[in-house]
Amino acid sequence: ADDYVEFLSKKVLPEVARKKLADRVDLYVESGFFAVQHLKQWFKSAQEFGLYSVAHVDQLSQGGGTGEALRAGAVSVDHAVFASEKDIEALSQSPTTAVLLPTSDFYLKMAYPKARQMIDQGVRVALATDFNPGTSPTQDLSLVGVLARLEMKMSLAEVLAAYTFGAAAALKLEKSHGALISGFEADFCTLEGSWRDLFYSVGLHPVASTWRAGRKLNSRLV
Repeated sequence: ADDYVEFLSKKVLPEVARKKLADRVDLYVESGFFAVQHLKQWFKSAQEFGLYSVAHVDQLSQGGGTGEALRAGAVSVDHAVFASEKDIEALSQSPTTAVLLPTSDFYLKMAYPKARQMIDQGVRVALATDFNPGTSPTQDLSLVGVLARLEMKMSLAEVLAAYTFGAAAALKLEKSHGALISGFEADFCTLEGSWRDLFYSVGLHPVASTWRAGRKLNSRLV
């Protein structure tokens, strides 16, 4: 891991930045993978090249990744299942978004993040699938929303906020996306029924039309 992070920092990152192939870096901090010292080195290198940072941390154990990512200025911390009380307090006082990934926890048959505590303390939360072949082989946003409501005790309004403004903040787009307000990009969808039907039935996608930048993309998504 030491050699690999060094290689990425010295050889790969300069080329990525020069060719403008990315705007952020990520790192998975967990026992048996990358360690806190790797996060420090990787984030520092990214900052030198003008890239922002996010981190997947404290998914399987409490390893200090959340706290270190916050100190390093991470835009988001993903998973954060085992974030400590101190971490959650620090999150609530920071601009960092906690990206919660409950389908990964579902497939691994493990605990879910403390979403209720985070939100009650003022942490900004986003939701995502964590789509990957190893621990979360799904792209079903409805399943994520259902798990958020059932297992993480989030209200429907909180799930919607996590999928819109919270998600935009996790991508550093909160000044232009994620809300239907004047001056923002007009990205939205219309529904076949009530918004109250969302994230109740697994696999249900009652989208009637999808709009991007004020332009209708399609008449229906199934």
